[in-house]
Amino acid sequence: MDFDAVKATAGKRVFSAVVRSLPTVGHDRTRGDIAAVVIREAGEDSELKADQVKRRFVCDWIMSQLGYGGGI
Repeated sequence: MDFDAVKATAGKRVFSAVVRSLPTVGHDRTRGDIAAVVIREAGEDSELKADQVKRRFVCDWIMSQLGYGGGI
């Protein structure tokens, strides 16, 4: 499995994400390739699943930075 990580800042809130993806063919990454996405807010002990993040645009931005198109 491949691991990608990136950080995003939304105002004063800092989020980081780790995306665990299945091996892909070429550089085309699609929704089906994503095995797991974990988004964590800096300073928080608990991890948030992508669908629980209230600021959805943060998730979309992170995913686009990782080459997954417009989000998940």
